[in-house]
Amino acid sequence: LGNVAGAIEDKSGNLVSSFKIFERGYGLTSFTPTVGEKYFAKLDGDSKIYPLPEVKSEGYSITTFNKSDNVSFIVATNVESGLSDGDILIHSRGQLIHHEKIAEGTIDSYALKLDTKEMPSGVTHITFFDKEGVPRSERLFFVDNDKSESVIKTDKVNYSKREKVDLNLSMINDNLKSYDCSVSVFDKSNLKGALPSDNIKSWMLLNSDLRGEINDPAFYFENSIDNRRAYLLDLVMMTHGWRRFTWDDMSQEVAFQGLEYERENGLYVLGNTSKLIRNNSPIKSKVIFNILNGALDQQEVVTDEDGQFAFGPFIIEDSITALIQARRYNEKKKEKDFVDANRNLNINLEKPQYFNLEKPIFKESVDFDYTAYKTFINTNRNSQAIKDQYHSMEVTLSEIVFKAKKQTKEEEMNKIVQQKAPYSSPSNRVIIETSDKSRYISVFDMLRNVPGVLVVGSFPNQSITVRGVSSINLTNSPLFVMDGIEVDQDFITQINPNNVSFIDVLKGAKAAVYGSRGANGVIAFYTAVNGGNSVTERKSGIIDFVIYGFDKNRQFYSPDYSKNVSSVYEPDVRATLYWNPYVLLTEGKENTLSFFTGDNEGDYVVVTEGLSEDGEPIFGTHEFSIKENE
Repeated sequence: LGNVAGAIEDKSGNLVSSFKIFERGYGLTSFTPTVGEKYFAKLDGDSKIYPLPEVKSEGYSITTFNKSDNVSFIVATNVESGLSDGDILIHSRGQLIHHEKIAEGTIDSYALKLDTKEMPSGVTHITFFDKEGVPRSERLFFVDNDKSESVIKTDKVNYSKREKVDLNLSMINDNLKSYDCSVSVFDKSNLKGALPSDNIKSWMLLNSDLRGEINDPAFYFENSIDNRRAYLLDLVMMTHGWRRFTWDDMSQEVAFQGLEYERENGLYVLGNTSKLIRNNSPIKSKVIFNILNGALDQQEVVTDEDGQFAFGPFIIEDSITALIQARRYNEKKKEKDFVDANRNLNINLEKPQYFNLEKPIFKESVDFDYTAYKTFINTNRNSQAIKDQYHSMEVTLSEIVFKAKKQTKEEEMNKIVQQKAPYSSPSNRVIIETSDKSRYISVFDMLRNVPGVLVVGSFPNQSITVRGVSSINLTNSPLFVMDGIEVDQDFITQINPNNVSFIDVLKGAKAAVYGSRGANGVIAFYTAVNGGNSVTERKSGIIDFVIYGFDKNRQFYSPDYSKNVSSVYEPDVRATLYWNPYVLLTEGKENTLSFFTGDNEGDYVVVTEGLSEDGEPIFGTHEFSIKENE
């Protein structure tokens, strides 16, 4: 829309003001409207007219003068009550920057000047509230205090095919901040036009605070914001800014209630407890949650009157086994031992909820570059054709026999312990042979011949203690652990001896790894050599289940051509040469990353994007080329 001019006319066709639209579709004009008059905008060479908003007899205005290190405001009004006893609030990204109380008796205007050197970078809001607390006017301005810069260098400008690239990353800033960054290296030509001209910096500092589509937002953050960009950016503030917040609604207590999607801080385990026979009748209970995630973790809660409980949030990768035990809660016997409490109830877990998209979240841009997209598709087709041609030359080899030493049963057991328990080796280990399992009535009978372990009574009325270990606790019963999860004795008595693979007994210093819980010794049962939990018998009040966590991070594949390999191997037609989501950039420290180029010639771009601990974004690019081997 550059070089477009026009005029503002009244309803009689009289010229009121002229204007010119600068680059990127922005322009500026000013005039003093008259109440009752109607105004229209016209573009030169266009017969269409554009009516302007109705002129109001009263109102408020905020005029800004934004310089490099300070900003000045003039709040004005022609309302009879004036600005008396009003408030000016200045805030940025949820942070209150300044609060100015206007003195009583102030009528038509109020001026204010603030230093911006210590303000956070980004869109900043100034809002005037009258003495009743009603917002009357708002203006946005942009603060640029971002002095941080990522420096990206490569050891060369031009590279041959399959040549090693040494990428050097460093940081320049005055505040010694560290930035967690991602680094990607990709074919520039393949992605040209397929991605919007936006990045983490332009989104966090600009787009996220504004409404409407901004043409090429990254333009305002190239190198630094010079006077030209600063002027255009101020016009963006006036055309895309939020200027009619519903403050009245936001001040109500119910403003954030009933949201369809609440903020997620991690994974939760949710459920309820109910009566054993009538599952739809809730019952209040005490619930204990056990999980082994690197170290044994145990949490306990008392449900509400509806039996509802929640554990979390948890940050769990992959999947992990957990166990929940519940007992009826007795208000009169709150201190009653958990093990002896009534366990006749059901534990009902809620199924995880997943967000299903009914339609794509991306919309087609009106400025979509179909030529670049077609080039991208053709390049991928050619790359696949080269791969298919290579694989057509494959031959089938004769049978190859690999020989390896089988892992011993003891080694398998040690591996299971390493995965599930915090200790390295037990004081005693009982290995249960398959042929011997049938002669045991209970799992406690398996421990009768272990030195230092005393089993008293016969099934089902049995107790067990570890000799030489005592404490001042209420009981001398040892700590029981099942497949790495802490359980009570009542649970252990229900285990079928046929399901036990081996038992570890920990005494003295070895049991100290469990802290005070292991003061009376630890007896750890393992139900399967393959690490699975094969316990099938469960009483009411106990359930075990698998928590499916977040996907584990996968390392991006990057070939190493430094080794002497055959010249006949699969073509390397990667569009993305390198990706690393965990790069820490700190002032005064350098990071050197290495990767190899592929077989595709062309221009490649290195992109770094990241955030500091306090949420300040950073963005940087660098380019190099791949040419035919000389």
